[in-house]
This record gives sequence, structure tokens and C-alpha cells, in this order.
Amino acid sequence: MVFLGGPVQVDVIVGIATVMDATDDCTTVIGDTCIIDLSSVAPDTAVRRARVFAGYAGWGAGQLESEIAAGDWIVVPAHPDDAFDPDPAGLRRRVLLRQPDHTRLYADFPGDLHLN
Repeated sequence: MVFLGGPVQVDVIVGIATVMDATDDCTTVIGDTCIIDLSSVAPDTAVRRARVFAGYAGWGAGQLESEIAAGDWIVVPAHPDDAFDPDPAGLRRRVLLRQPDHTRLYADFPGDLHLN
């Protein structure tokens, strides 16, 4: 299965995987989960689970930090299994519901706030 997102650069493929031992082709995200370079990962890399995403959204220097500082993003702790959730469509809501503060209230907001 390949996950699609948008708006993104569709000519880029990103892999995220849980690996037995980190390699040079692996950038750790959380725990033993990392972003892997699908074009150069060694064939003998012990991958336990993986997801592939078609598309990449990037930010200019300092852009993401500015957006976070402006309150445009909700930043919460990740769980190691979030990236491999069997129901990705409901992940946003479940992550918000597990928050200990007022952030959990966003779980019931509609995806399109104009519908609220």
C-alpha cells in the first residue's frame, strides 16, 4: 500500500520503517522507527514494518518553526506505533483524545471548520 497526501511534490517517495538496527540509510524519528532512503537501503536491512508515502511537503528555512510559534500547528508527543496505525483515517482524532489538556477538545472539530 502506498499512502498519498497533498498538496505535495508527487515525484518523491518517502519510506518510514521500524528496523532492527539503525543504519546510515535510516534517520531516527522515534524509538526504532526511522525515515529510510528507499533508493539506497541495504537489501539485508532487517525491516519489521514499513509504510511508503508518495509525495513530500517541505518548508523553507525557518518556515515550520515560525508556523509552530504562531500556533498554526498542534504539537504533541508521538507514540512509536502512530506511524503504523491500522486505521490512519482515525489517527488524528485518537491522538488528540489522548492529550491531557484542552487540546483533546479539537478531536471533535470537523475537518472543515466552515461546517462547524
